[in-house]
Amino acid sequence: MNTEKLYKKPFFPLLRDLALKTNIQLYLVGGCIRDYLLKRPCNDYDFAIKGDAIAFAQQVSMVMGGSFVLLDEAKVSARVVLKSKKQLINLDFNNLKAEDILADLKRRDFTINAIALDLIAKDTEFIDPLNGLKDIKAGFIRVISNSIFQDDPLRMLRAIRLSSELGFEIEKGSWEAIVRLKGLISDVSVERVTNEIYLTLAAKNSNHFITQLDKAGLLEEIIPEIISLKGLEQDTYHHLPVWEHSLSTLTQLEGIVSNLDRLFPPWHLRIKRYLNQPIGGNHIRLDNLKISCLLHDIGKSGTMTQEPSGRIRFIEHELLGAKIASKIAKRLKLSTKEKKMIELVVKSHMRPGHLVQIPILTDKVLHKFFRDLDEEVISTLLLSLADRYATIGPKVPPENLHKHYQTISLIIDRFYSPTPTIIPPKILKGGEIMKHFGLESGPIIGKLLSAIEEAFVDKKITNKKEALKFIADLLEKSEK
Repeated sequence: MNTEKLYKKPFFPLLRDLALKTNIQLYLVGGCIRDYLLKRPCNDYDFAIKGDAIAFAQQVSMVMGGSFVLLDEAKVSARVVLKSKKQLINLDFNNLKAEDILADLKRRDFTINAIALDLIAKDTEFIDPLNGLKDIKAGFIRVISNSIFQDDPLRMLRAIRLSSELGFEIEKGSWEAIVRLKGLISDVSVERVTNEIYLTLAAKNSNHFITQLDKAGLLEEIIPEIISLKGLEQDTYHHLPVWEHSLSTLTQLEGIVSNLDRLFPPWHLRIKRYLNQPIGGNHIRLDNLKISCLLHDIGKSGTMTQEPSGRIRFIEHELLGAKIASKIAKRLKLSTKEKKMIELVVKSHMRPGHLVQIPILTDKVLHKFFRDLDEEVISTLLLSLADRYATIGPKVPPENLHKHYQTISLIIDRFYSPTPTIIPPKILKGGEIMKHFGLESGPIIGKLLSAIEEAFVDKKITNKKEALKFIADLLEKSEK
């Protein structure tokens, strides 16, 4: 196996020289070797050291001008972050977890991650005691031992994530172990589970991971609310039960996002920037929109009714669903902003469909929709389109799907190029209203600002002077 190109990484000679000077055994290990062999990009390099990994990392940061980060003092683990012109490169240093590299590799998770390269000896062959190279070539995810999931149940999620990312198949015995031990995932901290799920949601094809997670029974261990949706039949507008439809909605969303330039040519770059906005730590808006896809019908099992005619209905399922989704987001320890986003999008996901049915979308109707959805206008529109594409029962003719797309496209056009009567100018600020009328801060100020906007849309006022008189009249009426 050719290791020559790997040795030529620009920082390897410096690491080797420093290790030789300090009499340290230094090994490159794990995922970066796997990715190198698969010709995948890698910006995270893991090194196993026989010596003091923290002290060595501090020296590396000084020599290379990188940032030193102490990861875990007890486990002797540290990171050096290098800044290149285009990206950050992480160099992680850990002490060997056994007496030598062979024993260390046998304590890792999967065979494809249990490969090492001796940077001191500059061997031409990889250290591969568990036939990881063979599994990489065959495309298999295989556990090193039957105890790895008991040792750290989060590895069950990682196995499925790797399978999805690499397009590898989980070896039969390893898959059976995941299914058998799925209940152990409740022993893992919520933060670690949530982090692993969001790492995968960042992939373009995260629907494959979520589907595998569901087949293994892991997803219902994490979000038990989905159990009641499985096999829950819907009306003839749908071709799938509720949960299967929710999975399909995620798949459709990822297809839409991959084709923004074709679906929304004038605005695809703005939509992409919007979806990539950070919202809650390391998560972006698109990650949370994917969660919203999975949870958008979470209220259906609690609102299902069947009429004498046999018609199945889920009246106001979006309202109950928003409350349930909010509780799930809180349990997953998402940020307040993420929780509010998911709750609002789930609560509002039916509204674009109602707009599709309106013969003429007036400025007043669009103003109210844009005002109520605020930052989540585009998220809600995209979810609505994905939801419609995932609904192709016998009562849904193809022209209905096209009409839905056309209306969503029109609303996006009006949102990004609005008239003043759709998104009114800020004629007055809250502080001006409080000062002019001697009012204190509170809900009344927000209500007055909304009233001004609506009056502008209705062409009842056009400037600040008229707005102040309008408010004066409102306050006078409220006092009577």
